[in-house]
Amino acid sequence: MGPRGRRARRRGLIVGGAIGASAARRSASQSDDDSQSAPTSSTDDKYAELEKLAKLKEEGILTEEEFNAQKAKILGE
Repeated sequence: MGPRGRRARRRGLIVGGAIGASAARRSASQSDDDSQSAPTSSTDDKYAELEKLAKLKEEGILTEEEFNAQKAKILGE
């Protein structure tokens, strides 16, 4: 596998992991919301996810289009 193939696979694994982690946190957050209200934790989670995406974009792992697509999902746009 050449450098491009490894990079594409790495990007897929990272993005997939980020999406999975985000979905797990969202699911856990919804369960927690049933027992207690914590609106700031949701905002903090979104901020942390956006920071991770920005770092991946800066490192060249995500393209501008991939970054924008993931950002829109996080922000619910």
